[in-house]
Amino acid sequence: MIRLVTLALLACLLGGDADDAVAPDPSKGTGGKAGTFPDLKIDVDGTERSYRIVVPEKVKEDGAVPLVFAFHGLLDSKDLMPRYTKLDELAKEEGFILVFPNGIDRHWPIDYENAERDFAFFDALYERITERYDVDRNRVYLTGMSNGAIFSYLLAARRSEKIAAIAPHSGWLGEAQWKGLKASHKFPVMIVHGAEDWIILPVAARIARDVCRKEGHRVEWVMLEGFGHFWAEAEHGINARIWEFFVKNPRDPSGEKAAKEEEPAKRASTPRSPSRAGPPRTPAATSAATPGGVARSPARRAARRPAPWCPCRGRR
Repeated sequence: MIRLVTLALLACLLGGDADDAVAPDPSKGTGGKAGTFPDLKIDVDGTERSYRIVVPEKVKEDGAVPLVFAFHGLLDSKDLMPRYTKLDELAKEEGFILVFPNGIDRHWPIDYENAERDFAFFDALYERITERYDVDRNRVYLTGMSNGAIFSYLLAARRSEKIAAIAPHSGWLGEAQWKGLKASHKFPVMIVHGAEDWIILPVAARIARDVCRKEGHRVEWVMLEGFGHFWAEAEHGINARIWEFFVKNPRDPSGEKAAKEEEPAKRASTPRSPSRAGPPRTPAATSAATPGGVARSPARRAARRPAPWCPCRGRR
C-alpha cells in the first residue's frame, strides 16, 4: 500500500489533476513468484506463444502494482529488446511487473484483422498475470519500439478498457492511420520519435499525434533532434520520462476523461556519436546489434527515402 500512496502523491506533484489520483483496482492474484523468467509459454487458441517476464522482489511486498507490456520491433525479439531498452532495470527500480511478449515470426501485425490472434495473446497474458500477481488494473501500460509501437496503438484501441496509457517509440499508426483508433476509452499517449529517423519518417509520428488528438486522446509529444531509429535510453534517459508519464496517467475507469491541451513539444539535441558517424553497418549487423535501423550517409538517405505518402521503408 505504501507504494500506491507514493504513486498517487507523485501524480499530483508531476502535474496530474485531482482526477488522476485514481484509486487502485487490485486483481488480488496469488501464487506467482518473483524473479526474471526469460522463456515462459502460454497456449492461445491452440498455439503455443512465448514471453519474458520480470517480477521484482519488491512486488511481493507492495500490494497492487503496475503492469507494463513492451513490444519488440521487426526482426527483434523478447530476448533482444531488454538489452537495448534497459527496461529490466527500470522495473526493478520502480517496482512494476514487466512483460515482453514474443511476436510470431519476429513481428507484429499492422492491421486490425491480422492482429486478432495477438490481441488474444495479450488477453491470455493479462488474465494469467492478474491471476498470479496482485496487479493494479488501473495501471496497465503499453510501450513498443518501431513495429512494436505500431502494434501498441492497435492493441490499445481494441483493448482500451484495460489500458491506462501507451508510449509508442519510433512508430506509426499502421491501419489506424486511415481507419482511426475509435477507442471506447480515451487513453493518454506519449509519442517518442527521432527527428532524423529514416526508417519511419517523423511525418508519420506527427500524423499519429494529430489523429490521437483529434479522437480525444491526450498527447505528450517528444521529438528528439539529431536522433534516428533507436531506443533513446542511453542518449536521453527516455525510460525515466516514460515511467513519469505512466505514473501520472492511471486508467480513468469512467472512460470519459476529456482530452486536455497537448503539452508543448519536447525537443532535444543529440550529438552524433563516433559510432554513428562511421560507415553504415551491414544488414546482418543491423538486425543483430541495433534493431530498428542504423544511421546512413546523406547520399544513401536521399536515395532510399520512401515516397511522400509512405511513412516507412518497410513493415516496421
